[in-house]
Amino acid sequence: MTGMYLVYEELHDVDQGPKALKRLRSILRNAGFVVAPEVDVPCIWFNAIGEDNIQQNHMIKYEYKDYIPGYTKAQKEIFLTTLSTFVDKSKGNEELTSILQTYSNTIMQTIRIDEIEYVDGKVARSQ
Repeated sequence: MTGMYLVYEELHDVDQGPKALKRLRSILRNAGFVVAPEVDVPCIWFNAIGEDNIQQNHMIKYEYKDYIPGYTKAQKEIFLTTLSTFVDKSKGNEELTSILQTYSNTIMQTIRIDEIEYVDGKVARSQ
């Protein structure tokens, strides 16, 4: 059985988005589905994602212009620990392992840490 992971963040990327759709098109065609001509895939991708989303992702690599969520250090550690566990469990699945590693690297490098931490809706610590 052939399958693939369709990674949301890759769909918004100028290089990765059309590649992902071409791969999906190939899988569907090989499974017997009628698909659009390969030459049309970049245009289909562009129209599906939209110019504004493509430009925004290209500039800031994030979905929203006016909001970037913040997390506590504890939440960041939970994310990284959980992803590490998933990576360990997905050994042998190179594609999934690569996707999870990408998420982990993104969290390590770009996640914004809030200066104020809350516990039960109250300020617990201010840095």
